Amino acid sequence: MISTRRPSITAALAGLLMANGTPAAAREPTQMTPMGDQACALQAWINDIPGRDVEVRANPHVDAQVIGTLPHTGPDDDRLSIHISITASNSGWLKIQDASDDDADRARPVYSGQGWIEADAVRFGIQSGRGFAAPDARSDRVVDLDDNWATEMGRIEKVLDCRQDWVLIDFVQERRRDGDDRLIDIPVQDRLQRRAWFRGVCDAQETTCDMRSVDLEP
Repeated sequence: MISTRRPSITAALAGLLMANGTPAAAREPTQMTPMGDQACALQAWINDIPGRDVEVRANPHVDAQVIGTLPHTGPDDDRLSIHISITASNSGWLKIQDASDDDADRARPVYSGQGWIEADAVRFGIQSGRGFAAPDARSDRVVDLDDNWATEMGRIEKVLDCRQDWVLIDFVQERRRDGDDRLIDIPVQDRLQRRAWFRGVCDAQETTCDMRSVDLEP
């Protein structure tokens, strides 16, 4: 997801993740993971894993009854991924509802009721460059990409949890800005992965979302 803004040259990441891909010596904060059912208010799309439809279960457990499925979008399919609403989380599971196929002319059968899916079965964009140790902007900052957005500078390796409009992910920075403010790839061996809570979740698969920058808030 590429921003139409022209960000300033990326500053040093706040003691943990450097914009040029260079590690910095710092302590690793403890990320806060919700326990039990936690309310979430997010929109997302299905993480398309080739050949694997997403199973929707009655409860947040791998042995719970399968009550529906969400089809994956194959690599040669030009349709968008299935869109979902996320209303709660529980220990690595997300409660969803209102799943839909936005391609009305070629809509696939979709389970649209409530149910639980594994957290990593979803994806979204993140229009924020700041990740925190807890779902609280006053907590330790784990990632700071200055004016750049997380999914502009890297990728979501894994989705783990959510709380209200926050998401807990494993994030990998794959790009940085050079002295001319151009995006360049970071060598694979120098890429860093950080687990952090982010806001600024965007469910637009082909563009960006029109939202207030959460990075401007305290």
